[in-house]
Amino acid sequence: MGQLTVLSDLFLNDNSLTGSIPSEIAAMKDLRYVDLSANSINGTFPSEIVLMKNLRELSLTQNSITGTLPSELGISISLETFDLSQNSITGTLPSELGSSISGLFYIDLSDNSIRGTIPSEMGLLTDQLYYLDLTSNLLTGTIPSVLG
Repeated sequence: MGQLTVLSDLFLNDNSLTGSIPSEIAAMKDLRYVDLSANSINGTFPSEIVLMKNLRELSLTQNSITGTLPSELGISISLETFDLSQNSITGTLPSELGSSISGLFYIDLSDNSIRGTIPSEMGLLTDQLYYLDLTSNLLTGTIPSVLG
């Protein structure tokens, strides 16, 4: 897969794909859109994907992806849409997510097992973030006032 270096859009959603996301996908330098949703993909979330310089949209919803959210989400250069809903993500929301240097405007992490509080740093995304879905997780504490 990593040899498809000029591929810009990868849509493999709504299939019966299994296994983990190959790390070679990060070698696809021109990739802008990745949709692997509604499959049976498992394994941990490969953090090198969010560091791809041209990646704008990443949708991995409705799979069996495990592990924690990578702190690298905060240094993602171009990511605008990030959908990891309906998986088995654990851990906490990384505070680095709020200091994102990209134009991240859509985040859907609903229906996972994310614990802890909502970091107040999420309020730093107010100029760009228009959609944030953290429904059906295991979050506790108060809603940060910076989100209000």
